[in-house]
Amino acid sequence: SYTIDSTGECGSDETIHYTAVFTYDGKEYKETKDATRTIQHEPAPNAEITFQTSIEDKIDFYSGALSGSPKATYICKNCGETIEESCIVEGKEFSSDLVTYTVSCQGEQHQYEVALQKAFDDGTMRFTYDHDTDSISVSGFVEASTDATYTETSLNIPAKVFGKNVTKIADSALQSTKYKIISMPNTITEIGDYAFFYCGQLTTITLSSGLTSLGEAAFEGCSLLGNVTLPEGLTAIGNNAFYYCEAIEEIAIPEGVTTIGAYAFCGCSSLTSVSIPTSIRTVGESAFKDCTGLTSIELDAAVQSIGQGFLEGCKSLVSINVPFIGDTSTNATPSGYNPEKTSENFVLGYFFGTTSGSGLTAVQQGLDSTSLTTYYIPSGLTEIYVGTKNTSYSRKAGIYYGAFMNCSMVQTVHLGPYITAITSDAFTGSGVTKLYFMATDTYQVYDSNGNSKGSYNPEALEDASTNATTMKANAGYLWRIY
Repeated sequence: SYTIDSTGECGSDETIHYTAVFTYDGKEYKETKDATRTIQHEPAPNAEITFQTSIEDKIDFYSGALSGSPKATYICKNCGETIEESCIVEGKEFSSDLVTYTVSCQGEQHQYEVALQKAFDDGTMRFTYDHDTDSISVSGFVEASTDATYTETSLNIPAKVFGKNVTKIADSALQSTKYKIISMPNTITEIGDYAFFYCGQLTTITLSSGLTSLGEAAFEGCSLLGNVTLPEGLTAIGNNAFYYCEAIEEIAIPEGVTTIGAYAFCGCSSLTSVSIPTSIRTVGESAFKDCTGLTSIELDAAVQSIGQGFLEGCKSLVSINVPFIGDTSTNATPSGYNPEKTSENFVLGYFFGTTSGSGLTAVQQGLDSTSLTTYYIPSGLTEIYVGTKNTSYSRKAGIYYGAFMNCSMVQTVHLGPYITAITSDAFTGSGVTKLYFMATDTYQVYDSNGNSKGSYNPEALEDASTNATTMKANAGYLWRIY
């Protein structure tokens, strides 16, 4: 049996007196023991438990962990008072922007939806958490860092924030800031569009070795930025990526990059050396426009598309190596008996555009003598290779009507092994005095009516001067390998 000494007030202690009576060997024994407990609040029978309406702004910026505790209220059966009690968090579920909490109080459950607070400012940069990738991006900067009087010259982007990897420089995140030197950790995989747009003081940047994507206009207008080492693993260079980065002198595009975006290196006037890998498939419009220091450039035979004017204004060019004369490998492929093309894209001027300038020669080219466009081709461009880089690549391409028409500056042309068609007037009015063939098959020659005019075996025409003379003498004929 037991008795209780108690005031009955919640939160106070009460004493329980236990008494045990038992008989052994004909004798009765009694033993007593006391215990103390604190009187707890308990909901009255059928009492309603009311949960607070919201727990907004009680979570940290990236994990959704509660910094406070949700509360519930009920009427206590012991003291009759209205009691506010902290809930027990039973679980949480994330969506992209919300956390759903399940909490309980006195056995009853309730759910809250709370918007994630995902931004954090460390005094220099702003960071944003992405729950889907469980990672952090640099999303902005402190306003003072764009001020002309800002004194900090270098910026080190951290690899981790609150234990989470920093993996991205977001769109426009650090544009127009005044830093001269920026280094980023190897956790960065993506640089967004306009990320360093017109950072006019930037001279040096260390890119992440883990970088795979370089966004549009990422470094546009960084006129003092020197040579940049592009990391292995990069797959694309966005449009305008290094637009008017006038201090870059050389660039090595790593193997694995498949696309050079439109205007990617436009205006890089100090650029004298560019290495383009075999992985490139697309070169965008005006990609190297006004790179006035370039003297040569080579594209692999595997390139499939070349944008108009990709070498516009490159007045110092002496030689180029291109996979075909034209816009795409598909269009450059001969078909049918007479593979004449009906587009101006198949003339040399397509690569150089229609803007005049010093060091450029006006050249008229077109579909026929009555449909001519004036292009401006570097005056010193004397040697052209077509399809000679990576000769193992399997393809067929043609040199079409007017391809080198009126190009008086071009003296030497090298034709790769997959040039299987040379149509009429491809070399009319050109300055070509040496023509080299790499094809080993015999060209069949036809006049405009399809009548055979004989055949020519390039192996038997080893004299480049004779080749050029023969080609010009037969300017109205079609040369074709089937």
